[in-house]
Amino acid sequence: MTSSTTSSIYGSSVTSKGIGGLMSGLDTESLVEQMLQSTQIKINRQFQAQQKLAYKQESYREVISKFVNFSDKYLSYASKTNIFSSDFFKSTNFTSSNSSINVSGDATAIKNFMINKVNSVATNSRFTSTNRVSDTVFESGAITSTKDVSTLAGQSMTIQYGSNLYTLTIGENLDPYANLDAVVSELNNQVSKVDALKNADGSYKIEFINDGGTIGIKNNGTGDMKINALGKGIEEALKLKVSPKEGGSTGAGDILKAEEAATATFFKTENLSDILKAGQITFDYNSSKKTIRFDNTNISTADELKSYLQTELDKAYGVGKITVSKTAEGGVSFDAGSGNNLFGISSIDRDVSRHLGLTSSTYNRINKNKSITEAGLNQIVSKSADNKYKISVNNIIFEFDEGTSINDILNKINNDVDAGVRITHSATTDTFTVVSDDTGAHTKVKIEDVDGSNLASVLFGTAGTDYTVTNGTDAKLEVTMNGSTSVIERSTNTFSFDGINIELSNASLNAENVTFNVSNNTDSIVENMAKFINDYNELVTYLDNKIMETPNKAYAPLTDAQKKEMSESQIKAWEEKAKAGMLYSDRTMYSALYDLRNAMTDVVKGAGAMIQDIGISAVKGDYSGKLIFDENKFREAYANNSEAIEKLFTQSVENGTKAEQGIAYKLKSAIERNVGTRGEKGILVEYSGTKNTSTEKVNYLSERMEEYQETIDKLKVKMEAERKKYWSKFTALEKALASMNSQSSWLSSQFQ
Repeated sequence: MTSSTTSSIYGSSVTSKGIGGLMSGLDTESLVEQMLQSTQIKINRQFQAQQKLAYKQESYREVISKFVNFSDKYLSYASKTNIFSSDFFKSTNFTSSNSSINVSGDATAIKNFMINKVNSVATNSRFTSTNRVSDTVFESGAITSTKDVSTLAGQSMTIQYGSNLYTLTIGENLDPYANLDAVVSELNNQVSKVDALKNADGSYKIEFINDGGTIGIKNNGTGDMKINALGKGIEEALKLKVSPKEGGSTGAGDILKAEEAATATFFKTENLSDILKAGQITFDYNSSKKTIRFDNTNISTADELKSYLQTELDKAYGVGKITVSKTAEGGVSFDAGSGNNLFGISSIDRDVSRHLGLTSSTYNRINKNKSITEAGLNQIVSKSADNKYKISVNNIIFEFDEGTSINDILNKINNDVDAGVRITHSATTDTFTVVSDDTGAHTKVKIEDVDGSNLASVLFGTAGTDYTVTNGTDAKLEVTMNGSTSVIERSTNTFSFDGINIELSNASLNAENVTFNVSNNTDSIVENMAKFINDYNELVTYLDNKIMETPNKAYAPLTDAQKKEMSESQIKAWEEKAKAGMLYSDRTMYSALYDLRNAMTDVVKGAGAMIQDIGISAVKGDYSGKLIFDENKFREAYANNSEAIEKLFTQSVENGTKAEQGIAYKLKSAIERNVGTRGEKGILVEYSGTKNTSTEKVNYLSERMEEYQETIDKLKVKMEAERKKYWSKFTALEKALASMNSQSSWLSSQFQ
């Protein structure tokens, strides 16, 4: 890409900016830049001041994030560690006399609860078909002694666009006899799969073109483009070259062209025997993998290949396990019998695969990633009158086109809420199982063919012959509660009633006289409090460190010009130091830390305890608000008066004064004052805003940064005007000198 052109006009150079100083001998561009330095310094100062605000905003948002995370963990009703929850201060263990039945919930209710008998558990409606669906024989393509293969199929190239790398791989199915237009079309097809290369108008930043037999890469975007790596086949056939490390890139609108025209053809002829000698196939028989090599062979026909593979497979797995045959089309087929033996190709060399038409992951089972017609089903699937494959699942009709894969069919049905089933295929038994999503007697599984399409019959067989639906059942329990016996029926195995949560399993069926032991778990409460104090200490220590961190005045924000002279690691190290101390002695931060410290240490009127009474005390000489947790003292206090500890933290202020607020409420108020609810209001948020909210750009710091940007934009306009003025003056000087030189030459010629 060129930014200026040079030509000789009266002994001067002409650039896009004006006439340079070849006549005067002046370095005009350098002089102009020096004359603009004063304005550039003003721009840099404004930019650096703006960037400092950006660093400060980043620091504030980190603080806000810390507040929000702490609040979400301990002050949100959706959190399992919520202090307001009674579970935080009252942890109870429930032990069942039958390990297949679990309970939780209200301890008092559970103490007076017993399950007399589980008459039934909730089950799904379901069936497993005996209809085997796969064509258990798979085969290769036609085998010939020689084959023309594409030199470009599967080849890759890596293009750098801007600062990002994109690897484009030509499809394996590229026709060996494709011309350059077809190759260009395939490369553009690969570009279209990369969303990051798409322009707003729907075009793509990279476009391959055929320029009279020479391939080119057009830059339709705004960034620089270069070739970073090439497959050998692409380099040899298309004559493209890797761009040099320095330079070699193209800008917007430019075309990066090959050095010469592409070759006339993009295929080569290979001998089967040579390809086999250099390759191998790994077979898999019931999870036993064996690799067959062709090192000392000279195979060139299907008969020779059949005989060799039969001998090697007999050695690997035993005679009679796998039968290798020659097909009518001139290939070979593999048959592992009609039992449940799973046989296939685990891996195969690329060139061998291409010659034989066999691929890795080909087994004697349906390939669920392939279309209905190519998946290897043992029956032909017929279409409906409107040329669709159709199936009805619980009276919901699904329609599929010919190219739809088996996996696509299963996913569409399994993800449909109204159909309400889950269909799976067993590779071992080669059959399908259908299970209702929900449990209970109300569930059903009903699958039928529709409009002449036999898709249901091919996949599942015939109801009553190949499968029988087992209907779902409800859970039914006889229970005794507070001395009164009753029967409970539910459609699921996990349910609640009267404050008790019950969880059954299939093993619960017929369980009798199940009782539950209730005991307190003090260890859990101590652990909850220890984690809370630790997280609180981490928060206040973080805030205190931010306030005490001094800025390093030697590290101002870098300008773009400065960054160009530095490596990425140098820039990163510099910016880390430049960002330090952005919140040094910040009053708002002091206030936020003070709010937290007071919330934790203020007396809670009417609670009957203070934090020092329960083993929580301030660190001597530490003014950040950090606390010490004495586990033994807390245990003793909890054993003596657990209610007072809970009130100290969760006492509500609804009918009293703020002095009666529990610690959790005081903390919640302090955090909401500074960051609001999840960082959407509050003093800190109003000052810096938070990402992905309405405050992201509407905040004090963003508005100040916008003011700096307006000043920068004005200074840039001014500098451009100055640049044009200076270039105009130097251009006039060069023209005057050129004119004088011309007159002098004319006068000299008159006296000769």
